[in-house]
Amino acid sequence: MNNSPVSRSQKWVSLILLFSMVLGQFAVISVTPAAATSAIPSQTKPEENPAEAVLFRTRAALRQPNDLARIEEMGAVVLDSGAEWALLLVTSDQLETLARLRFQPQATDALESLARRPDAPAWLAPGLQPILAQAAAQQKRVNAGLVESEAAAVEMAALLNATTAEQRAALASLSSVDDDGDGLTNMEEAWWCTDPLNPNSDGDAAGYTDGEEVAALLDFTLPRSARWGYGPPFGPPNAWPDFNGSDGDPNTPACNDGDWDTIPDFAEVYVVGSRVPAESTDNDKFDDGQELFGVTYCPGAPTNCGYGSYPAGEYWNYIQATMPNWVEPPGDNLFVAAFPVPEVSVVPGSWTVERVTTITTQQGQMTQATNTYETSVTDGQSTSIANSVTWNDWEEVSESIETPILRIASPNGNPWQVGWGVVQIVGGIAGGALGCVATALVGCAASVIGGSLAVGGGIADIIEGSQPDEVQTLSGVNNYNSNININNVSSSAQAQANVVVNNNFDTQGIVNSLDGVQYAINQQGQLLARGLYDISYQISRPRYTETRTNGRSWGGSQTTTNEVYEEHTISQGEAFTTGQNWSTAWAVDSSHAADLTWTYRICNTGTDYAREVAGLTFNVYLGDDSNPIISYPAWQQFPSGKIENLFPGEKNCVEKTTTPPVELTLEQMKRIDLGEPLTIVMGDFSYGVDELFYQNATTGGVTFFIEDGVEDGDETVDMYVLPTWGVETVQDVLGRYFPMGADADGNINSLWTPEFNGTGDPAWNEHYLSDIAWWNIYLTQPDAGNTPLNQLPAAADSALLFRFNRDSDRDGYQDRVEWKYYCGRAATDPLYAYCADAHLRPEIHPQPEIV
Repeated sequence: MNNSPVSRSQKWVSLILLFSMVLGQFAVISVTPAAATSAIPSQTKPEENPAEAVLFRTRAALRQPNDLARIEEMGAVVLDSGAEWALLLVTSDQLETLARLRFQPQATDALESLARRPDAPAWLAPGLQPILAQAAAQQKRVNAGLVESEAAAVEMAALLNATTAEQRAALASLSSVDDDGDGLTNMEEAWWCTDPLNPNSDGDAAGYTDGEEVAALLDFTLPRSARWGYGPPFGPPNAWPDFNGSDGDPNTPACNDGDWDTIPDFAEVYVVGSRVPAESTDNDKFDDGQELFGVTYCPGAPTNCGYGSYPAGEYWNYIQATMPNWVEPPGDNLFVAAFPVPEVSVVPGSWTVERVTTITTQQGQMTQATNTYETSVTDGQSTSIANSVTWNDWEEVSESIETPILRIASPNGNPWQVGWGVVQIVGGIAGGALGCVATALVGCAASVIGGSLAVGGGIADIIEGSQPDEVQTLSGVNNYNSNININNVSSSAQAQANVVVNNNFDTQGIVNSLDGVQYAINQQGQLLARGLYDISYQISRPRYTETRTNGRSWGGSQTTTNEVYEEHTISQGEAFTTGQNWSTAWAVDSSHAADLTWTYRICNTGTDYAREVAGLTFNVYLGDDSNPIISYPAWQQFPSGKIENLFPGEKNCVEKTTTPPVELTLEQMKRIDLGEPLTIVMGDFSYGVDELFYQNATTGGVTFFIEDGVEDGDETVDMYVLPTWGVETVQDVLGRYFPMGADADGNINSLWTPEFNGTGDPAWNEHYLSDIAWWNIYLTQPDAGNTPLNQLPAAADSALLFRFNRDSDRDGYQDRVEWKYYCGRAATDPLYAYCADAHLRPEIHPQPEIV
């Protein structure tokens, strides 16, 4: 590949000159899968030259049933394998691919070093010498620009595949070359620029070995604060490498770091799986060293950093060598971009109307001067898609015979280490892709997600003025017809059952829209704005599933608008006067009868601080008016028109009361006083250069939106921006951070998502496909068709939405629907008593009724 460090001649010519080959005697310890240790004097080089080695033996982690087949497709030579590992012969390009695709290569040795071990058969080194010589010569031609690296990679792979069975058996039996027994081979020590003869290169008092510390820092399921290694205590001041010869001393070995991110290039490409050359793999404002180690090399500190572009000079007052503590996980991960997410909300009960003119009713002059209204709040997002794209007459019915996947909990609690097998569960997938009712609801849009309103008539036409149960009755949804032959139910793997699910309408979206509960956060709008394409194929097999989808679609250009809003409904019993008295009211100045004020909060719900939030405006709507009563320029309330240094977290929110107030006419004052809702819609804002970082991250990566269900009580849609480069699939990018499970064909059937509570390690929750659990997946790649995620090429500047659904009690009502229907009520409502267990009791569900 072009980005392989050993295939870029200009980068390594100077490095080759810096290393010499020294022979010596060493003790070794085995790190092969057999775990057979030995203490045999070695005749290998005490310090491997990373620029010379091009053929390797390595051990890859196997997490999915098809991982070994995929490795074989790469052309690697499989020496041996077990349930969770494979011992391989690989080229430098194959090793880079293994690391980038999270196969976690480890115990990697240069093939030449293995062959020269004293315990190796005497015939092994001479027999391999022609292969090693041809590979070295080919690499020299690549470095000299005489041959393309891709062609050289193919030829080197062919050389490895030409090895004999005897040679492979001998290479599989040899222990790794690890002269100091610290868990890192001599080759890996050369990549990390650590001492191959000292198991504790940094000399930390705790005595952690180099191998222990590298293993700890590579656990990307943990936040930076919970990981350790190579930063304190594994790093400065006594073990910081001489990056690129920056110390000016020709007698000290230089550690190549061509992208200036503090991680040695060979370690990045062959172990970590991050990107070279790129100082920030995920394109945020933190370099890879800060996000991996917790600290980056910064000569010139504490006044500046004279190494690389990050930390940038303009941020130096806040961002220095150490990763800032305010950065929330997973933004502190080098594979997940950190960025701010400014959000504005109105403090409930802060709406105040102050009369500023004389108002007279049939009972005389109004004496009350002000009134502060208590309000109930619903918030969310309204999305509309222009009629130039129309979906009509969609219906989906799924008939499934389910053979789900058995989930085996990892003994150490690490979701990366999970075994998979097959088990029979009776039932069928409840729902498949999001669809619309086919009964007289023409114009129903296929993008009713997260509580957002449907578009272009149809469903939206019957929503207003209807109760949830009315809509369910009108639409004829939630008919769960189960035809199960009890005789077929057994513990046998052949046990089968048929479940017919008519789940052709997104009830949750309807219920939430009716109740005004549209809880999807602003980031979902950014996905919608780029267009949604529903993946209709079955995500995972083995399971026999026949899906019948009927419908048609047409259109031209597509326009999508999104509004994030809060609706405040004024409580009863707080009016200036009654509706009857208002009907006779008149004012001395009816054009300016009162002033409206409220208190609003600006919070940062992202993972990084916003250096500035500028140009903040929002619109205030009254009742069902299509035009706002005012577009409020909130930016005018702040010095220089912006909020500076808005850090993540609730405690850092900025609170303001509107000044000047909004002038109300007599009619507007009357309507507010009589209880018409007030709606705040975010108009516009920018967050300066941080917005450029965010745009750089999204245009260079894949954005994943995850709506992970109601079990954890978190109903927000979480956003993760993960980088993509090279040749990889969407599923590869997803696996860069998220643990997952897959079936024998490589189709994803289980995904783990984190929940962060602000303290401690995240709780990872598994979402798996079964007879009562299904997913909706939407993506912005219009050419995806029915291509599975494990075959769909990753496209930069694309996005996907995962929506996890469950019907735990098999009553035809999603858990999300029942949770929202009951738990969204007031605690005094008798139906609130079903909040805790309605989703587990089939006899408890929203009751359709005719009103």
